[in-house]
Amino acid sequence: MYQDTLLLASLTRRTLTVQDIASGREIAVHSLEPYVGRDTRTLWFEACHDNRYTFLADQGLCALDISSGEKRIVPLTYTDPDKLEPRPVEIYAETETEFLVCYDKQKASQQFLSEDGFVEEMTTTRPSLALIAKEDYWNGVPNFKKITYNS
Repeated sequence: MYQDTLLLASLTRRTLTVQDIASGREIAVHSLEPYVGRDTRTLWFEACHDNRYTFLADQGLCALDISSGEKRIVPLTYTDPDKLEPRPVEIYAETETEFLVCYDKQKASQQFLSEDGFVEEMTTTRPSLALIAKEDYWNGVPNFKKITYNS
């Protein structure tokens, strides 16, 4: 669901159907090709942001405008420190003009008090957060306004 619409992706037809929830009326049907091929068995839906249905394809993160049907690959990526592979920059939240994104992840050591009262150290993966203008995000322009952690 996105706003007042229901989005139905079909792997067999390789389409995204946009349907009005209140009336049940079909608003649009968009092709997912060339990003979803005949041999695709799984569609990893990411989210809907800024009127775009985003999903993971072999080529990367694809964004499909649910009004116009325009499709594009979102080129912003970072290297995941755990999997050592490229991952799309993740959207965590949004305003009308900007996204809060995770543009990288770093390994960090943290100390904590164990149940038996000893100080232990553990390595965790910490997201690197930033704000980015929506237009920059969709066009692959890495104009990140980085957010720093206060420790």
